[in-house]
Amino acid sequence: MVNPGTIGNILASAFAWQYVQSTANQATSVSFPRENSAGNLLLVCITKVGSGISTPTDTAGNTYVDSGAGEVAYGSTTATIRLYYCSSCKAAAKGNTVTSTGAYGITIIEFSGCQAASSVDVNTKTANGVTVGAGGQNMIVGPMTTTKNGDLIFVWQTNQNGNATTNTNWISTQNSAGGGLWQYQIQTVAGPITSTMSDNTASDNYCMIMAAFKHRGTQ
Repeated sequence: MVNPGTIGNILASAFAWQYVQSTANQATSVSFPRENSAGNLLLVCITKVGSGISTPTDTAGNTYVDSGAGEVAYGSTTATIRLYYCSSCKAAAKGNTVTSTGAYGITIIEFSGCQAASSVDVNTKTANGVTVGAGGQNMIVGPMTTTKNGDLIFVWQTNQNGNATTNTNWISTQNSAGGGLWQYQIQTVAGPITSTMSDNTASDNYCMIMAAFKHRGTQ
């Protein structure tokens, strides 16, 4: 696993991206461990048993919108995931709490460097995926084709039974909750991209979301 606070920030520096913080909780709410800086990108990854994920709110008064993939399920509606974002957050003291009613688990991440308006370049998803074989990069989302150089490519996943791991070629952290994992990279040159993760169980149900966010200065 690559530490997102080191190599990731070196890679991102040319495009003004920086990983700031993240945390997770297997509950309906979770709090940022440090303060939020005004203008940063906040990502909220929600997992729910069943369907009907509620739009998140937080104690700082930020507004969150769907990344464009909507609610994505595996096993019909055995479990669902959804990725929300606030492209330009308000400044907030340590402990800003994000809540989604009925959530099984919530993961929250903060990055700096996002374009404030029209922030999402493109997105895609894998719904009702089933792994072929055990191990290897057997969970797949994409390809999708970005249109802007320097996009932050963010991937959120959950699966039913197996022990999942992120792709070592991506930057990742394991502080997710509620059965999900996330990983990201900075795509320096726009074009097609596919993301994979590994599941040690064959014929396992999974779903994934991949979204590309534009960096500041993108025209």
